[in-house]
Amino acid sequence: MTFSVLGVTGSFYGLAAGGSALCYLGILILWHRKTHFNAEVLLLYGVLGIPLGLIVSRVFFCAANFAYFVQNLERPGKMLCFWDGGYSMAGMLFGLVLAALIAAKIKKLSFRAFLDAVTLPLGVLIFGLRLAEGFTDVLGIGRQVDAGALAQILPVLFVSEKFGVIELHLLAVFRYEAVFALLILGAMLLFRRNKNRRDGDLAMLFFALYGAGQIVFESMRSDGHMVVSF
Repeated sequence: MTFSVLGVTGSFYGLAAGGSALCYLGILILWHRKTHFNAEVLLLYGVLGIPLGLIVSRVFFCAANFAYFVQNLERPGKMLCFWDGGYSMAGMLFGLVLAALIAAKIKKLSFRAFLDAVTLPLGVLIFGLRLAEGFTDVLGIGRQVDAGALAQILPVLFVSEKFGVIELHLLAVFRYEAVFALLILGAMLLFRRNKNRRDGDLAMLFFALYGAGQIVFESMRSDGHMVVSF
């Protein structure tokens, strides 16, 4: 889905993704404005995280689909055409961790404590990015299922496609992943109150829960992105 403003064409997916990133950074600054992680270091993290997140995300995608670019397209140079799409969520998270490491080193902060701070609201970012996939009509779509009456009761669980009188129901996996991101956020906010936790525990909790969820949800998808099955 695209739109045009003053002759410039944009996509609703990109607009939603950019808005999600701004919300994430805004919440990050709001939650930590009274700690030793001031706005300056958090903005430095944002300045580093946005390009690193995009670059590493693209690198991960191209690495996973290297054979496609080399053998199918026979044009490995197309990997540099980042505007054509193709990004990895895992690569984005790796890029953000790298940005956190660099920012912590520059400001001489504890990397583990700083990583805890920047991962705490990551559920907000992932929530927005997953919902943004709904604007593509391609990403985050799952397998066809016989939904039956459930499609009438909870239509939000499915993406419907009509072919004449036939209506197919596909799993709306991107919505499941969005809700799960909020559940991870809630779990982290609760665990944050644990006085016995050590620096780095919040980040480890995030990646453990997120990784476990991805094993399940990514196995439901059928949008052609899978490299390895469940």
